[in-house]
Formats: sequence, structure tokens, C-alpha cells
Amino acid sequence: MRSLRFIESRFAILSFTVILKLAYDMAYTYLISRFFSWTPTYYPFSLNSFKLVESYALTVFLGLVVPRQLKKPSDLLLTFLATAVVLPMLTLYGLANRDSMYTYMAVLVFLLIRVVMYIFPNIRVPVVHSGWKIALLTSLLAVIGITCSLFLTIGFQHFDLSTIFDYSKMVSIRREVVRATLERHTLLAYLYFWNFIVFLPTLLVILLHRRRFALAGIFTIGQILLTGITARRHTLVVLPVLLGTYMISKKPRLAPSLMILGFIGIVSVVTFVSLHVPSVRIVGTWMERFFFVPPRLNYAYFEFFSSAGHVYLTSTKIPIPLEYPFDMIPERLVGTYILLSPKTVSSAGFMATSYMHAGFIGMVIFSSVVAFLLKLVDSLVVHRIPLEVGTALSMVVFSGLFRGADLTQWLLTFGGAPLLLLLALIGERV
Repeated sequence: MRSLRFIESRFAILSFTVILKLAYDMAYTYLISRFFSWTPTYYPFSLNSFKLVESYALTVFLGLVVPRQLKKPSDLLLTFLATAVVLPMLTLYGLANRDSMYTYMAVLVFLLIRVVMYIFPNIRVPVVHSGWKIALLTSLLAVIGITCSLFLTIGFQHFDLSTIFDYSKMVSIRREVVRATLERHTLLAYLYFWNFIVFLPTLLVILLHRRRFALAGIFTIGQILLTGITARRHTLVVLPVLLGTYMISKKPRLAPSLMILGFIGIVSVVTFVSLHVPSVRIVGTWMERFFFVPPRLNYAYFEFFSSAGHVYLTSTKIPIPLEYPFDMIPERLVGTYILLSPKTVSSAGFMATSYMHAGFIGMVIFSSVVAFLLKLVDSLVVHRIPLEVGTALSMVVFSGLFRGADLTQWLLTFGGAPLLLLLALIGERV
């Protein structure tokens, strides 16, 4: 009992956060900067001792303000934002000598979200009669319809589960599938992504909650098999994010600590295996993509648009009386800047794209909108949906907002709007 009390204490959260920062630093020093710096501007090792000390001071600050228990979905979502997005940025800040102003602004954005959510009142959402039946039926029909459309459009000729372990093969198949096929079917391109991150997860997590493990296993296998058809790695990552969040959410008093401990374990084990068993170093690529690509892109967007100028929402579908100032979309601009390849698409989360749109003012405005969205999710889940169900579904979609999607793009392409609609339908007064 004493050990459990310790794990849920503020001191434990602070200690685990500092240890995770140490794990990120070790991984960056001995793995990431050595094995993934194959272009001049990707992961340089450029130690700045003063910034390194600053990074640990900011780490302590994060450890003091990150949520201590899971009472609503935003508690775990903010823990994820702090420890899986902002904290790796602090590693890059000290070990890759990144910009001070943007780094401090990223930490302040996290604090601003917490403050705005505290001030903003709860949002009353009416219950839809038989809404959960509508949500489940919609999800089931969507999964069946979208899956059949994928089979008819793409076929089985690209099916290859070995792409899970062979990144170069995955990229080549994905280019052929996505660019040659899905780009000609825009609606299917949207729907197939919603299938992986909204509709299938909804069915899977509700089946788990109702202890229908056999059916949940079938949908899990289905998600893996569909990954073999489309060669889209993100769709496979959905499973550990969804299932991991669901499991730790069942221990609400320990959930933030368990999440941070889980990240410590992942980073430590992957780094050790990658260094000592080079033949399976591809596992390190998965860690690099999950923990270090998003913060690296955050800095890349800042570096590029701080000198090239901001786009002021002209890259979105929102009607703006201004012209988009570049000849490539932002994702390709930054891909060219980092990877020196105009074919690379570098999508980044709201911290990067908000700066792209309007600088530091944009970061303040966008973070306030994100705070509203998190407050809305809390209102849709608390006292309406089992906490572990609502938190797991929210984590899958909001991790995209934190790590890989512009806010306007997230509402559609990354499933933000469908998620909010399903949560509103599923909710019942309890």
C-alpha cells in the first residue's frame, strides 16, 4: 500500500518525469543522433551545457504541473502532451542546441492550456436517445463499408505484413498505394483513415469494456491485416496507444504515473536492444518516429517559418483574403528543409502549425482552442461514458493533434470531428 501511495504522489510524478528526461537524453546521445543523422539538419548532436541545465529546470516545472491522477480524459491527454511531446523537445533543446524562445513558448503553451481549462466552464451536452446504439451501428457499418471499398480499390496485390519490420519496403508500397490509388479517391482517403483511428477503435474498446474478448481479438487482427494492405504504419501504432491507454485508465489514481513509467520502459528497452542487437535496430526507428520526429518537426517549422514568414491560415480551406505565399504545401516545404527532399511530407502537430500560421500569437490562439476541445471531451465523457473507454478513444485521436496534424486538418483528416460526434452519441447519464 505504501508503494501505491508513493506512485500516485506528486513527488513520484516529478521523479518519474526527470527519469524519463534522462532516458530521452541517453537515447538521443547514443542512439538517435548517431544512427539517424543521415542528413545535415536532421538530428545533430550539439551539446549546450547551459541549455541542458535549463532543460532539467523546465523538466522539474513540468513534473510539478502535470496532472497527478486521472479524473477526466484531459488529465491523461495532457500527461501525454507533456511527457511524449514537450519533454523530448527539452532533450533537443539541450543536446541539439535549439531555440530558447520557442522552447519556453512550448512549455508556456502547455501551462496556458491547463489554465484556460481551469477557467473555462463545463459544457453541457444533451443526451441523445439510443445514441450509443446509433454510434455502434454507424461504426460497424463504416468499418464494413470502408474495408470493402479498400479491397475493391486497392486489392490484395500489395498485401505484405513483413512491411511492419521493413521500413524501406513499407515506404515504397505506401507510395504506390496512397499516391497512385487513394489520391484518385479523395473521399476514400479520408474514410480509410477514420476507419483506423475512430471506427475500429470504437468497436474494439467497447467490446473490451463489455468483456467480449473474442470479438475484440477479431477486430484487432483486422486492424493488423488492413495495415498489411495499405502499408500505413500509423494505423498499427493505434493499437498499442488504444490498448495501453485503456489498461492504465482502469487505474485512475495511478494512470499518469503508469504512463510515464511505460514511456521510461519503452525508451530504455528499445535503446538497449538497438545498441546491443544491431540486427533489430529497426525497433529504434519506431521509437525515433514516435518520440523524436514530432519535437524535431516542431523546431523545424519554427526555424523555417520564422525566417520565411507566416501563412496566416492560407494553407487551410478557410476562406482568407490573402494568397498562400509558397509554391509547395507546408508539409513539403519543411520536408525539403529537413530531409532535403521535396517528396517528403513532414506533418506536424498544433504547436508547430500554430506558429506557422501566426507566430507566437498563433500558438496562444491555437492552444486556447485546444483547451476548449479538451474541455469539450471531458464534458462528453465524465458521468456519461466509462472513463477508460472515453479516455482511450480520445487518446488515439488527440495524439494526432499533438504530434502530426494542423488543427483544421485534425478535425477532418485525423478524425477530430467524427470522434466528438461518436462521444456525443455514446454518452448516457450515469
